[in-house]
Amino acid sequence: MNTQAEREILAAHADRLNAGLIGAVAYPPMLPEQQRALEPLLLLAEQLVKAMVPVEPSPIFVQKLGQELAQIATWSQLSLIQRYRRAIVFTVATLGSAVSLMLFYWFRQRDTTDHVPAALHIAKAP
Repeated sequence: MNTQAEREILAAHADRLNAGLIGAVAYPPMLPEQQRALEPLLLLAEQLVKAMVPVEPSPIFVQKLGQELAQIATWSQLSLIQRYRRAIVFTVATLGSAVSLMLFYWFRQRDTTDHVPAALHIAKAP
């Protein structure tokens, strides 16, 4: 399948097979060289449609599947809430650390500027 046109032909054939058309009626319009290249795939698709038997799942299976899917949806919703809470805790912890570092730096700067040795003060001339 090299071209978009060939992909579209195969898709149109699949649509016609799903609609119940089989044989030459199911073939979409195509050029002779496309038909030679795609005919094995088209025939295989028709054989598969003829051989496949429709399957109807049992009501118990459908009910169990619905319950399992609902349970999985609930779990994923809970995990989303847990992830949101973790993100909030992480953000608060990060902000707390940043504030503590800023306070540490501020107190350290304040302490170093308040305790200048007397020898470094320049006396004012009278």
